[in-house]
Amino acid sequence: EDGASDASLAAAAMAARMKQRKKDEDAPFKTKQMRELEALEKERVFSYTLIRLQFPDRTTLVAAFHPNETVGAVAEVVAGVLEAPPKQLTLFTSPPRTVLSPANTLRELGLVPAALIYVSLPANTPTQELLSAKARLLLDESMAQALAAGSAAAAAKAML
Repeated sequence: EDGASDASLAAAAMAARMKQRKKDEDAPFKTKQMRELEALEKERVFSYTLIRLQFPDRTTLVAAFHPNETVGAVAEVVAGVLEAPPKQLTLFTSPPRTVLSPANTLRELGLVPAALIYVSLPANTPTQELLSAKARLLLDESMAQALAAGSAAAAAKAML
């Protein structure tokens, strides 16, 4: 019985492939522009992308960006929360480690609708020391709110 059902499934799959091939052969030729338009129509549209920026000490900054913004705009936000931004600020994704070019858009890099981007800073530099006064204040407020909620898990999450 299993052999018959396997054979019938294989025959049905083969028939479906043949039907699709026949449909493709009978379809009119499509220009590159027509194929690109068809791909755009099928693509999901997002109004923003949520980016989590993780510093070496696991401090995390979350920000929303338009999918067509560049990695350079993300780097500007990172530099904005640092007191004195280092000369070498590298943004990358992992695994595998892929350094992000400032000219590429978030959509081009496949970072839509959400992504985790790592921030590379000079060695052995605690993020807390590099943060601007305003950023430290916001971090302290989020910690206080988490502690006021009485949840150790919420406090730990706020730290990350």
